[in-house]
Amino acid sequence: MSDYNPWYDPAEEIKEQTEHENARIKAHMKLMHINDDNKYGRCGGCGADLEPVWCEEKEWINGTYTGRVRSNVNYLICPVCLKKECVDDSFAGPWRNK
Repeated sequence: MSDYNPWYDPAEEIKEQTEHENARIKAHMKLMHINDDNKYGRCGGCGADLEPVWCEEKEWINGTYTGRVRSNVNYLICPVCLKKECVDDSFAGPWRNK
């Protein structure tokens, strides 16, 4: 008996395999906290997306509080392996009156 099927389309089988593979990759990326639109970079250890840890910084001039504050990224942390990455002042927001 022959396995010949006149309605068999190999392109459909390849399409199903590709969709299954894409779903598997997306599930893995979600598990590893990986997004395509990450603006903070990836962890050097495990490859997961780094997340910012925000703080509010008060402005002090000559020991006197001026009443102005700004939001600042204290450091970046990996949610998977908990590795911390230092940042500079380029992540700081503008000063504003509180």
